Amino acid sequence: MHKHLRIFILLLILLIIALGTWATNMRATDWSHPLRVVIPMTYENA
Repeated sequence: MHKHLRIFILLLILLIIALGTWATNMRATDWSHPLRVVIPMTYENA
């Protein structure tokens, strides 16, 4: 009984991690909105 419960909990944790990784990957590659990039520039008076 405890073995089945432990396997179920571990599979549930694996599923949560996999879904989180998939969602992060989908947000990073979703091109419905432009990706905004800020490049800091420094100007020196020479």
